[in-house]
Amino acid sequence: MATKPPRFPSVQDTPEKAEAFAEVERIVKELHGASFKVKNDDGNFLGPFGVLSSAPKTFVPYLEYTLAFFKLPHVTTKERELAILAAVSVTKSEFVEYAHHKIGIAQGLSQAQVEIASKGHVPIEGLSDREEYIYELSLSLARGFGKIDDKQFNLAVTLLGREGVSQVAQLVGGYILVSLLVNVGDIRPPQS
Repeated sequence: MATKPPRFPSVQDTPEKAEAFAEVERIVKELHGASFKVKNDDGNFLGPFGVLSSAPKTFVPYLEYTLAFFKLPHVTTKERELAILAAVSVTKSEFVEYAHHKIGIAQGLSQAQVEIASKGHVPIEGLSDREEYIYELSLSLARGFGKIDDKQFNLAVTLLGREGVSQVAQLVGGYILVSLLVNVGDIRPPQS
């Protein structure tokens, strides 16, 4: 079976792109660790990176922004993955779900928690009250594209602070965008 060519091949045809590609690999390794696979065996970017590589002026700033909201101190790495899985349960992006299934487990979620969360259900067994709440808030934000009522917003501010609510919203919105980019690039999980 012939391999379908990528919609957005990772071609370093300008010095600007070559510089952006190198910076992207550095940032992604910082975000997800050295074992995170950024390119496929043909040298093309995986995830949203292929689509972004076609716009080098926004490629690195986008990743720098992602790196910045990933490192905000108001949400733990486990809570971050719960927020991302909530977003993915709405976007149905197969590649993002595949990648964050692995990342979620690496951040302390169980296989069952990841599977339940990626289906849009609260994986309450084994989560703290705060983790459960962050997942529920993230799911509401994703399903409503950010619209939540005053009661839910005020509760979120009481439990997480404005900075925490902002970080959760940025994670959810960021991963809705990641999902869109992955889907337009027709990026699929590797075949097992």
